[in-house]
Amino acid sequence: MLYIYLGVDPEAVNSVLVREEGRRQYPVYYVSHILKNIETRYPILEKLALASLMSARRLRPYFQAHSVQVITDQPLKNVLENPEHSGRLAKWAIELSEFDISYVSRIVIKAQVLADFLVDTKESSSSHTERPPLAWTIYMDGASGRNPSGAGVVLINPNGIKLEQAIKFSFQTTNNQAEYEALLAGLRFAKELGIEHVHVKIDSLVIASQVLDNFETKEPMLKKYLILVRAEVGRFTSFTIEHIPIMQNTRADELAKFGLPLRGATLEIFHPAIEEG
Repeated sequence: MLYIYLGVDPEAVNSVLVREEGRRQYPVYYVSHILKNIETRYPILEKLALASLMSARRLRPYFQAHSVQVITDQPLKNVLENPEHSGRLAKWAIELSEFDISYVSRIVIKAQVLADFLVDTKESSSSHTERPPLAWTIYMDGASGRNPSGAGVVLINPNGIKLEQAIKFSFQTTNNQAEYEALLAGLRFAKELGIEHVHVKIDSLVIASQVLDNFETKEPMLKKYLILVRAEVGRFTSFTIEHIPIMQNTRADELAKFGLPLRGATLEIFHPAIEEG
């Protein structure tokens, strides 16, 4: 069983996918959809229905592999399971019906920190905030020499809340290639969340030094990766990168080597980033 917590603000709809181990819940993935045009005028229940739909689309492998409980403080079940609805709500309900989804009142929320996370995210997305920007910290690691190889990404917001993503590569990688793929995945993950300020911590001295222009990049393949990384870096308002010892990067290393303890919870990448487009 997986759980989705929904949140809505005037500019976006958000959701957090969490897994449960024992009596604790851990964030696995976060989805944010910026509202456009007519979407900004949807009633609150339709915005929540849209949040459910965007979550199912973006996290389809999770929804296909697991039963999912959608947790909200609104009567979303009545809206999506009402046969009298027509138009977009009816279409959304049909699309969601292929998954094993149930709807639960938010009063049973076990991890209050997740609700706080949604509030923090909504506040940080507001154009009216005057608080100084705080950077998210991104830990990442790539693991080559395994079949398949993989990567792990851990994002930590300024309040200490963590999001994790395990990645499996369906192609052979060198050690440095796996590290670059992990770095790109982490940066793209952060940008998908609407994050503007990032501080990357990576245990590869080679990659950190190449990004900082302290080491010359001679290998043609790594030059291509460096170009992609710099393009991603340019999408952030601020970016810093720091080399750290391996012992400070243990969680990202575990995710890279062993994935998440849930069937279907690991993101699979089929082609190297330098072959995209």
